[in-house]
Amino acid sequence: SAGTKDFILGKEYDGYIKNFKFWNYVKEFLRDVILDEQIFYYTGALQIVTRPTNISNKTKLRVYIWGAGGAHEWRGNGGGYGGFTESIIDIQSSETIKILVGQGGTTIYNSGAGAYGGGGGGGGTAGQQNHTYHYAAGGGGRSAILIDDIEVLVAGGGGGGGEISRQGGNGGGLIGKDGTNNDGSALNLCGKGGTQTNGGAGGTGGWVNGGSGSKNNGGTARSYLDVLGSGGGGYYGGGGASDSTTDANAGAGGGGSGYVGKNGTSVLSGSEWGSLETYEDIVPRLDNSTLSRTLTYKNTKCIQSINSSHPKYVSGIGIPGYQANNGMVIIEFVNLST
Repeated sequence: SAGTKDFILGKEYDGYIKNFKFWNYVKEFLRDVILDEQIFYYTGALQIVTRPTNISNKTKLRVYIWGAGGAHEWRGNGGGYGGFTESIIDIQSSETIKILVGQGGTTIYNSGAGAYGGGGGGGGTAGQQNHTYHYAAGGGGRSAILIDDIEVLVAGGGGGGGEISRQGGNGGGLIGKDGTNNDGSALNLCGKGGTQTNGGAGGTGGWVNGGSGSKNNGGTARSYLDVLGSGGGGYYGGGGASDSTTDANAGAGGGGSGYVGKNGTSVLSGSEWGSLETYEDIVPRLDNSTLSRTLTYKNTKCIQSINSSHPKYVSGIGIPGYQANNGMVIIEFVNLST
């Protein structure tokens, strides 16, 4: 009968069924175990991580970092997006872990300071006479993970926007994006992106050259007549823009670079490390230079994108705006399956 046949088939596939259950148990055993997750938002100060009590010497730190966005100019255009960095690193019980979350760029009159996290400020005569439409559009601040006060992972901040069609460079990646113009003209006025070894060059050819980026800090934007962008903060900051000697042609700021360590003692090369879809360091990479000990990086990304499709992304984080949005950091203490 049909029932008898079904019973026989069940016996015939009994080995398969048991095998299937066994592999389900194996997959469960091999799953990463997240012991604790902590989310950090902008506060304007370094935040100290509290370790959970259930970690062991095999526990790693998995990190997701978003840099802050750069400010728009007054028409609501042009700020760069913050960058995104992700990695798994090893930690030691004696080390202090701190979090820096970058502040979104904002309007900067005269020689005002930039955003927390190294966003470039105003310099020279930025925003002369506090005219409503004469100011620096500030770059966004970097976000970072620090071990014993040394930055080991960084996502860069976006550059500030410039007059009309000047686009601030996105932060992040091994090299932040340059400020640019949608029609490709007068690019000399725009700041360049920060790199792994130097700040981005400031814009040139206007009334006053833009300030170059430096370690952690974006370059100042130096305005005479118009709105222009300062550099984003980063491992190295982006360059600030210069103001044209003709109206309505001011430059945008460069994005700040991200950081995901070194390969041994060698600087990583390329504009990004990994991509939206792919990881680098599937086989863990050893860094013998960032800390006084060897630091291990695994499953790493450092990209020139806010990565808004990431499952842990919170809507609005790192987005440019007249008052740009702040960055964010998420950490997980995790015991890896492999």
